[in-house]
Amino acid sequence: LNLKTPAYKQDLHWYLRQIEEVIIQTLLEFDIQSNRDEINTGVWVGQNKIAAVGVSSSRWITTHGLAINVSPNLDHFDKDIITPCGIEG
Repeated sequence: LNLKTPAYKQDLHWYLRQIEEVIIQTLLEFDIQSNRDEINTGVWVGQNKIAAVGVSSSRWITTHGLAINVSPNLDHFDKDIITPCGIEG
């Protein structure tokens, strides 16, 4: 995606929020109410993170990735080494 085109803004935070909004609207199609967190990126259902978003940019050309966590099994993570999404708890 080229953020220099007129329909977009040269603002990576704006772009990230647009991706989050797509996820929020998609979850609504499945009757899942979700929201943004004021501190952390991603999409949340209550206190639980349901979607993670990653964005990369070079000269305003972007790549992105997202993951919607419906029923994750975190037993595979060694919590002494890896903190999923960098969030304690």
